[in-house]
Amino acid sequence: MVALADIRSVISRNRSRSVRRARRSRIVTTGALALTLGLAAPNAPSVAATRQVPGSASAGDYYFPAYGNGGYDVRHYDIAVRFDTNTERLRGTTTIAMVPTVSNLERFNLD
Repeated sequence: MVALADIRSVISRNRSRSVRRARRSRIVTTGALALTLGLAAPNAPSVAATRQVPGSASAGDYYFPAYGNGGYDVRHYDIAVRFDTNTERLRGTTTIAMVPTVSNLERFNLD
């Protein structure tokens, strides 16, 4: 016949294992979460890195220092001009392909 003390001992041992298992699981989960957050934190952009900056007011040309704009490089101009001799009206469009020279260019000027 099984004594009541033996049953309590078995229950106590099983409960103790369950508690240890649950505690170990919480520790592992907490550690994994801390590691994940720790690895992700350096990749978060800083406020200073996302601040937008305007292009400079001039391109710095020696002969025409007040003209142009810094902050981008033009790769290609496509200029289409049409002159109507009857009305003496000049019409045109200019398409510019350009690349910013800074990653966070806020604005630029076209002179």
